[in-house]
Amino acid sequence: MNNRGVLLLGLLAIGALDVFCIRTTQAGIEQDLFSRSAAVLEQNQIPPAGLSVNGRDALLSGIKGSLEVSDQARTLVGGVPGVRVVEINFLPGTLEPVRVVDPVQVKLDEALRDRTIAFAGQSAFLAPPGRAVLDRVIPILNASPGVAIEIRGPATRVASVKNYLASKGLASGRFSAAAGTEKIQFTVIGGK
Repeated sequence: MNNRGVLLLGLLAIGALDVFCIRTTQAGIEQDLFSRSAAVLEQNQIPPAGLSVNGRDALLSGIKGSLEVSDQARTLVGGVPGVRVVEINFLPGTLEPVRVVDPVQVKLDEALRDRTIAFAGQSAFLAPPGRAVLDRVIPILNASPGVAIEIRGPATRVASVKNYLASKGLASGRFSAAAGTEKIQFTVIGGK
């Protein structure tokens, strides 16, 4: 083999080693940037599901208006040392409205879960087990005096429930009545 052949083989070996090192290093850099960017997003309660990294560039993908593609997400990922560019990719679709569940409603639902406010026969007279169920609700209502509640059920039974709650010191003005189901239901309708 002549000098030219040796030189050519040497250059090819150096080139192959260079490509191998760059590819190996690039994958490590991408994984490091992805891990650190995802951690920053999670610390700020932003799902990292739409995050990807190519080289030193980050891509945030998500539905327009979602946290995944928010200005805050872009700023957070852009602040990760080593990230060069943050691009946004809007995906088709619409966001579902966030359903806000009132904490008082959650407590009421839990207190009434698998329980029925019992009445004596078909009358509007509260039976002892019915009063016991209402006694579970009273501390919740006492803890949130500004919360307005709708009591739904047969009119005469709703009146009995309101009277019982008033007899336990709860202001009857915070309760409204609504005709509806056979079973008495409590729904938070306003207040704090």
